[in-house]
Amino acid sequence: MCTPLGYNIKSSRTLFRVVNILKHLVSDTDKLWETVLGISEVSENISQNGFFISNRSFRRITGELGLRMKMRAPEYLSKDFWATQSKFLRDKQLYVIRTGRGRFALVNSKIFPRPYLQLSTSNYTELECSAPSRFRCLKEAFDEHSQENACIEQLGFLGIFEQIISELFSTSKYCIGPRGNRGSKFDVYLENIKQEKTRLFSYSGQEELDYTLWVGDNILLFEAKQTNSPSGYLDLGWHKLAFPANRFRAYPQLNIFPAYLVRRLKEVFIFVFPKFLFHETGIILNDSRLMMPRKTYRIDLSNQTKLTTG
Repeated sequence: MCTPLGYNIKSSRTLFRVVNILKHLVSDTDKLWETVLGISEVSENISQNGFFISNRSFRRITGELGLRMKMRAPEYLSKDFWATQSKFLRDKQLYVIRTGRGRFALVNSKIFPRPYLQLSTSNYTELECSAPSRFRCLKEAFDEHSQENACIEQLGFLGIFEQIISELFSTSKYCIGPRGNRGSKFDVYLENIKQEKTRLFSYSGQEELDYTLWVGDNILLFEAKQTNSPSGYLDLGWHKLAFPANRFRAYPQLNIFPAYLVRRLKEVFIFVFPKFLFHETGIILNDSRLMMPRKTYRIDLSNQTKLTTG
């Protein structure tokens, strides 16, 4: 059994130590945010505007408060899932967004709905794996490698992407496009409960793109996650898709369709979302119209009995 910190649990004593470490880190995180919220400038801005935008780095602020961070600053600010947001912040109906260069925003979720997905796996289309018969060794090699990148390539090998592309765009031909890390700069907007848009901050920092499939002027833009648990990982932060989408904003003729791929043991779900829409000089981080999947697919990687002559 592996923990989020990468510990391999082989004994109850080790498990006890790891649980204590995790509890300590959680309490440390909550204590930090409780102290930051105690700053009058922070609490007043949240009370008056529904958000606070820091113009100083998180490390500098905590240092001025005499607080010692037990993790790197991104561990406090960059939250890929709603469940990983500080419990203290969630209890206060708040969430943190990284704004780049070690800075952050604190936002009231009662005014600006949270920019996190709330996905369901109750309704899906089952896709069949088809392994080329003359690549038996490659099939076995993929089965032995469960990393995110290998999982993405495995789905292409098994004909999954061809099936999705065929249903969505009436063709099975596609090209693999750019991926990887890149520095970007763009404006970030939030919608309030009245659907009024507010420019929150200008993001300047790294964003990561896991995979893209190109079908003419259509792009499937992937964020991929995996877990050794049979459940969870359905509350992804929309920034994991919206931030990398911005790198293609200079091509107005493109139709960008975000897609979230999550592997849970031998089960894979792919959620395909509506066409991504930009707003003025950037993105809307919590546009609920874009955050509901148009299609959900399920793949059972334990069922690869069908062979093709490819």
